[in-house]
Amino acid sequence: MVAVACLAAVGIGRAFWPSPEGGGPAPRPAAPVKELPVVVDSAEPELIGTDLGRSAMGLPPPPGSDASLTEKVLVEDVTGGGAWTVQFIDYHVFPPDSGVLPAKAVQGRFWDQYRKDAKELRCDKMPPLKRVALGAGTGYRCQYLDVDGDAPRWVNAKVFLEEVGPVSREIE
Repeated sequence: MVAVACLAAVGIGRAFWPSPEGGGPAPRPAAPVKELPVVVDSAEPELIGTDLGRSAMGLPPPPGSDASLTEKVLVEDVTGGGAWTVQFIDYHVFPPDSGVLPAKAVQGRFWDQYRKDAKELRCDKMPPLKRVALGAGTGYRCQYLDVDGDAPRWVNAKVFLEEVGPVSREIE
């Protein structure tokens, strides 16, 4: 009985206090990071360009001659061809407290920010458009594969919507 207790004590001691020769227990492997589902592999095109025509922006063709005065004014005002009197109204604008988060814009900005330094880019699956609070976390993440260190590692970033658009900040 005493011999069994001594052997058990020696075994437990070696498990917790390794010998100077380095024969202790092997270090536990780090938990693998889950890869996010959406691969970001290219820049996203502009949602609406300033040099696009009406049909490319999804707008209907200009109204015909039988259109109402309101329809003609709206089209001429948008295209810059109107000669109507401009009335100025004084009002105050406050910064919005929420905005629309386009998934394509998140992916495009993430691509622009990390494509040169990362091997692979990924993001959470997001709806095409979602209303979110400005400055607060959206609940979505993106990640990139950092290959500069000793071993490749995934770096996660939270997605926020700011007044300038979607931004990502690395999670520490």
